[in-house]
Amino acid sequence: MTTIRLGLVAFGCALAAFVGAQGTAAPLTYESLGPGQGVCVTGLSEGATCTSLTIPAEIAGAPVTQIQSGAFTDGAHLTSVTVPGTVTALDMHTFTDMEGLREVVLREGVRRIGWFAFADCKALCRLVIPASCTDIDPLAFDLCPRLTFAVAPENPAYRSEGGALLSKDGSRLIFAPGGVRDYTVPETVRVVGASFTNPGQALRSGMLASVTLPASVRIVETGAIGGGIGKVHVAVDNPWYASEDGVLYDKKKRVLLHVPPTVTVFTVPDTVTRIGLGAFAGGALRQITFSAKGTLREIGDVAFLGCELRTLTLPKGVVAIGEDIVCRCEKLTAITFPETLRAAGPHLYLPSDALRQVTFRGPPPQGCSGIVFPHDQARGTYPARHAKAWQRVLNADGTWGLTTGRGLYHALHMSVDAAAPNPPSHPSR
Repeated sequence: MTTIRLGLVAFGCALAAFVGAQGTAAPLTYESLGPGQGVCVTGLSEGATCTSLTIPAEIAGAPVTQIQSGAFTDGAHLTSVTVPGTVTALDMHTFTDMEGLREVVLREGVRRIGWFAFADCKALCRLVIPASCTDIDPLAFDLCPRLTFAVAPENPAYRSEGGALLSKDGSRLIFAPGGVRDYTVPETVRVVGASFTNPGQALRSGMLASVTLPASVRIVETGAIGGGIGKVHVAVDNPWYASEDGVLYDKKKRVLLHVPPTVTVFTVPDTVTRIGLGAFAGGALRQITFSAKGTLREIGDVAFLGCELRTLTLPKGVVAIGEDIVCRCEKLTAITFPETLRAAGPHLYLPSDALRQVTFRGPPPQGCSGIVFPHDQARGTYPARHAKAWQRVLNADGTWGLTTGRGLYHALHMSVDAAAPNPPSHPSR
């Protein structure tokens, strides 16, 4: 491909005339994509200082059909960009890490917004979506805490309401509006989508102090309510969900879905049988108490992600845990898995530098290939009565898990816990 530099008229970035193929003061650079394929904008030329950029639909007689990934990453001075309709898709990282970008206008003709197209644009507060754009990736706006949407009324797939992005009929809430503290979900909504606050995103920086779910909401998709949300309130006549002190449950309070990140001490109710994905993620939780009745059976992926826990003893009765349940718990020093545990996620990555003791009170959980650490100081123990089961999964050096050749990760050193109680003996018959 041939690289050409483009000159623009003075005092603006809206391209009015092509100055020359080898221009030296050009605000834009682009590449020819070949006969009949148009051109791809590759970025701003050195020295460009414009704050408002209108990308032209045509350059030197050829249509602008693409914008290169990361084309404007160095354009910290840009606050607004207008994209022509000749660019039908914004691909991965098209506008990633543009710290000063505040507004983007997509012209009619743009059809798709791809994966991480606007990732980490923390100042972006307004996106204008044309009628032609009917395909938006759920992760297109990762880490955009201020973003609001304005959708053309003629768009057949989406609509905007109060800055939020919804399906055309209003039954599905896709993205919450940025820049608000308290948000009430519209009463037309039946499904709160997984991308509501950007999936798995405990880092949408306390964007919402509270969310209120109306009676119409029937489904809150996994990951929709993350650590970036404070309290969740549910209408009392909602037949599917309930809340208490800002904590979100299913209606019968058997599934714990979300605990406000400001909570430091929490007691899991006796009714709860499952803790959902990321229920405590990104929170300040320091102490948790489980029911002695053994009603809790399952703990979902990244349930305690980034919490302040020092120790964690999972209660007897838990039979399955998800992947990385204590990931980023940097203050965790000890964790105990119960004798009832039978299944775990494929990896138990415990990245805490403070962690020193891992105790198993039962056999190795099925489905788990081991535990890995960022250091080799941790030790694990198991009861003598399950020694045969453990010996079948341990490495030759007595460790459990994979060890990288460069020492980036270390497997857990395992040994018999001499202090573990043995089961009662049965009288001979």
